[in-house]
Amino acid sequence: MTEAGLAFLELVVLQRPTTVSVPLPDEPPPESVAETAQEDAGEAGEFDADDGRGPKPSVPGTKLLRSARDLASEIGERLVSLSCDGSKHQDFEVAVRDAFEFLGFEAEHLSGPGQTDVLLTATHADGLDGKNPSPNWRYRVTVDSKAATGGRLISNQVNWPALEKHRKQHDAQFSLLVGPGPAGQLLQFAADQAVGVLDASALSALCEAHASAPLATSAYFALFADSDGNARGGLIDTSVVESARAEMVLRRQLMVQAFEAVESIAPSFKPPDAGLVHYNLSRENSGQQISEALIAEALELLATPWLSAIAPVSDGNGSARYVPAAPGHEVAQRLRWLADAFDEAADDESESSVAS
Repeated sequence: MTEAGLAFLELVVLQRPTTVSVPLPDEPPPESVAETAQEDAGEAGEFDADDGRGPKPSVPGTKLLRSARDLASEIGERLVSLSCDGSKHQDFEVAVRDAFEFLGFEAEHLSGPGQTDVLLTATHADGLDGKNPSPNWRYRVTVDSKAATGGRLISNQVNWPALEKHRKQHDAQFSLLVGPGPAGQLLQFAADQAVGVLDASALSALCEAHASAPLATSAYFALFADSDGNARGGLIDTSVVESARAEMVLRRQLMVQAFEAVESIAPSFKPPDAGLVHYNLSRENSGQQISEALIAEALELLATPWLSAIAPVSDGNGSARYVPAAPGHEVAQRLRWLADAFDEAADDESESSVAS
């Protein structure tokens, strides 16, 4: 939906459809008109049966209606356009909330006097230490959003002491400022006070990239902290997460290649183990370094009862060897079936949060 389209919907008054329509002249009357419009609207959570316009659907509630790419594009367009409209600060705050929610964060829109605009909570991978997770396995970020007519955020628009107050108020590890075209003195002030600054267009690009290769929120920790865990100040370079995205793309490709290797080797030679699959893939991908440990992880995942793409067989020496257990299209169908379960659970959670 475009901004103009959403504005138009606010003017539309909905009424319950009737079971009898008025026939046009010279037309035979229809037998009946099915009451589907109201039912569809109710299931989608877009309208309230009593007062016409209900709560704005959250990001999870739209997953079954639109593809991730379409949703990322819609969120990105709202981010960029609203960031340059100084009369729509709160709409911009909601767009920022939606963007981080799309990236996988727990994102709460707070706003109001004395409050941060958006509060983020996410998982910090370095805090997960085997069976003894660190108490710091989650982190928080206070986000202040600033729309600026003209598309350039300047330092005078920012209440710097308030940003620090917001961070302490929520016991957050990081403070973030989101706005259009940040530059100059603003970035120097932000660097001095360890406040990260994210251009609205850069956040939009993150959403587009996430739709293509969704990262875990633990990977986005690098946006807020350097390699020593200290808060980043000044303009945030979003390329710091691209190494994690490249590794994820590699793992995705490796899953398919490992599956195909088992399908190819087992019938013509013998059930392969991780070492044999590694040898096979290393010959085919001579320019790419792939560890045997990574291949072993891929094979173990493919062999789980959740996927049953390949099956482990014993060779008498305790080494895990594998044979194909299902065709590729069946594995793909099983993965989509699992994905649907998570989508449905996310929709149920979204509906319950709106009701509460």
